[in-house]
Amino acid sequence: LYQTVKSQRDELELHNERIHHEQVLAKEIYQNMVHAGCLDLPNIRYFMSSMALFNGDVLFAAKTPSGRLHIMLGDFTGHGLSAAIGAVPLSTIFYTMTAKGFSIPDIVMEMNTKLNQLLPVGIFCAACIFELDMADYTLRVWNGGIPAACVISRDRTGQRYELKST
Repeated sequence: LYQTVKSQRDELELHNERIHHEQVLAKEIYQNMVHAGCLDLPNIRYFMSSMALFNGDVLFAAKTPSGRLHIMLGDFTGHGLSAAIGAVPLSTIFYTMTAKGFSIPDIVMEMNTKLNQLLPVGIFCAACIFELDMADYTLRVWNGGIPAACVISRDRTGQRYELKST
């Protein structure tokens, strides 16, 4: 009995090591695909903490040809790999269309069409997309289902502007 249990334990450990190695490799590939933008810009600071290796939280940032900055914060329903799977086509659309200079409404329409084709009923992505134009100091926002985003002024008033989903 002892030998059987020991053998099964060793088999389980080997299996767990293999799965962990595959998950680490998959995460690296996933990160390279999904975070191909410019989150390392000096004017972007963020913190993301997830409970699982794969999850449905996404944060993208990319510049348009005219120098505007697009930032997207999204959250897929569910947890784990099933929630993360939609991030790959979403990031591809976001980065490709931003690089070509498409507007936020055009990007959102394409994302919606693609995710509607790919994902099963009940899995969706709530998102908020910002377009920051430092040339004319404007901020355009599209909010689709994320709780109100807040913009806080840098002056002494600290005035808050809530950007609610409609």
